Amino acid sequence: NTACAFVLGNKLDLILNNRNETENQASDFEIFKSCWEEEAKMQSVLKKVFRSTSVQTRTAILFTYDENDNKIKPVILNYENGYNLWRHKDETGKMDCVVVEYNTDEIVNGQIMSGIKYTELWMADKMIRYKNEQDPVTYKNVSNKLLIAYFEQSHPEYWFVIDLID
Repeated sequence: NTACAFVLGNKLDLILNNRNETENQASDFEIFKSCWEEEAKMQSVLKKVFRSTSVQTRTAILFTYDENDNKIKPVILNYENGYNLWRHKDETGKMDCVVVEYNTDEIVNGQIMSGIKYTELWMADKMIRYKNEQDPVTYKNVSNKLLIAYFEQSHPEYWFVIDLID
């Protein structure tokens, strides 16, 4: 809690830093700020992500669009929530893909099938989903942006006292 308060204790100020901004950019930025602060409640999400990353070392935020509510919603992906995560970087060191693995149950022909394994590869232009041993299905990403914020640290926060714990 102390580390989280130190890193995220104060509210983030979002500022449009563009000297040549257009009215559309200013309007879009206000919509983004409203989403960030009111709809998604990102300050709270970031605190959860920080705590998760401190212990589990890998966490991601998947930003999804809810057509029913017309809102962008953050989904926290981490081990505690049943997700295994990895990232891939291109030759310049920029992240170009996030791999997400999880198991779920599905109803097939009126019966519950347990342990259905999914592997998803999230990229800027598409998402490829593998289900068990079936052929992959590709979904186009209409935003052409990787809508995942990925957080990773090399060791959990208790790494330095792990010998004392043992």
